[in-house]
Amino acid sequence: MKSPVPLARAFKYALRMIILAQFFRASKRGTYHIDDAVHLAEFISSRPKDSQMHDVVEAESVETNLSPKEAESLLYLSGYIVRSVIKKNKLCDICTIALKGTEETKGRLLALKNYVEGKQSLCVPSGPVSTLLREAEGYFRGSEKELMEGSVT
Repeated sequence: MKSPVPLARAFKYALRMIILAQFFRASKRGTYHIDDAVHLAEFISSRPKDSQMHDVVEAESVETNLSPKEAESLLYLSGYIVRSVIKKNKLCDICTIALKGTEETKGRLLALKNYVEGKQSLCVPSGPVSTLLREAEGYFRGSEKELMEGSVT
């Protein structure tokens, strides 16, 4: 399925073709004047500048004292991530077992969201996956301001 939003490179190539087409022949129906060729040629031949080196900012972890509702939501999101990873990648049985948890570890939200009676249709993340994503949540919360400013790489 093709995205309606073009990538930057596709946009630049399309713009380049439109600009160059105007130099081959002027539009008879258009209401624009022929643009200054020097500026357009400079734009077309321009190369992106090397990104400036930013100071490396270390991400800080915050002790995550999640409320029970937040913990349930994070567990639900973790299950979605685990299911997506398993679905999109061909994993061996050992890796699948390492990612998936047991039904005993599922939370109340997962039980409520499971619409299929008698069957566990939602994925339950394993303990290590839950711990990893809880730590990631701590880093995101600790570096929220820097992430919004784009200074954390």
